[in-house]
Amino acid sequence: MKLEIVTPLGVAFEASEVEHVLAEDASGLFGIRRGHAEFVTVLRPSVLSWRLRAGGQAHAALRGGVLYVRRRGREEELVEVATREAIVSEDLQELEALVESSFRDEAAAEEESRAQAARMQVALTRGVWRYLHPEQALSAPPALGRKVL
Repeated sequence: MKLEIVTPLGVAFEASEVEHVLAEDASGLFGIRRGHAEFVTVLRPSVLSWRLRAGGQAHAALRGGVLYVRRRGREEELVEVATREAIVSEDLQELEALVESSFRDEAAAEEESRAQAARMQVALTRGVWRYLHPEQALSAPPALGRKVL
């Protein structure tokens, strides 16, 4: 079987000699082996795991997505996963650390975005105040949330 994990940014993982895939949808965990029927399912945010024919296994933390099992011709089976984000690792402990780091980075970026939005709101309020009250351009506008009489 061939496994492809694709994000909007590109191919996160691709292997052609996959023996087994383990995924999770709303009904729970399920496995895919050679000869599996074609189907489509919506994946939960979870860890997708697979085992290679040559040995070894790997994992991908997914932000949900869609899993599609299909055949190409008579022999080739393809498991395609489309997801918003995938973090791939051969070691589950390393994967956990990578996911935690990603969450921390995201939280910091969100906090910075909120702070920047607040600064923009204050700048806009001051600009409107100065436009509406040119005679008081040097005085500070009222604090946000207070009514001006």
